Amino acid sequence: MSSQTIIVGSQSPIKINAIKDAFRSFTVIGVNCNSSVHEQPVGLEETEKGARHRAKCAFDSFKNMNLYYAIGIENGMVSTENGWVDLAAIVIIDHSGKETTLWSEEIKIPEEAVRSCMNANGREFRNWSPLKDPHFEISGKSRQNILSDALKKWKNKQVWGL
Repeated sequence: MSSQTIIVGSQSPIKINAIKDAFRSFTVIGVNCNSSVHEQPVGLEETEKGARHRAKCAFDSFKNMNLYYAIGIENGMVSTENGWVDLAAIVIIDHSGKETTLWSEEIKIPEEAVRSCMNANGREFRNWSPLKDPHFEISGKSRQNILSDALKKWKNKQVWGL
């Protein structure tokens, strides 16, 4: 394994390709890691917990190898003063075990989608959209690009202090 290897706690092509786009000179490998949260996480805490679990699973799977980063990504629904939004928690663990959490930009979830996925107690019972990439239909920007942009922004801060 190359010293420029990133392990992703998912085999989702959207997540893997977002990381490949942000880290073009790295080898990116997806591994099967579950999030250990609900299928549709609700709230910042549950969303971040899912991303952290995926990142730790990826890190633990390859910690004895020459690993540069382990990354976990989890999208979730969050209630804000402007309504419900979808955003992703991205947890990055570097080769020393240091953790960083980033957040993607928010995409407003249509009210009808929120109503159709929540039960009477305000807890989800299914994903707010059956589509893998509803982000594009709502915002004109794909989920892959939203994730990649968050990673690029973080990477530029690390490299250039921007």
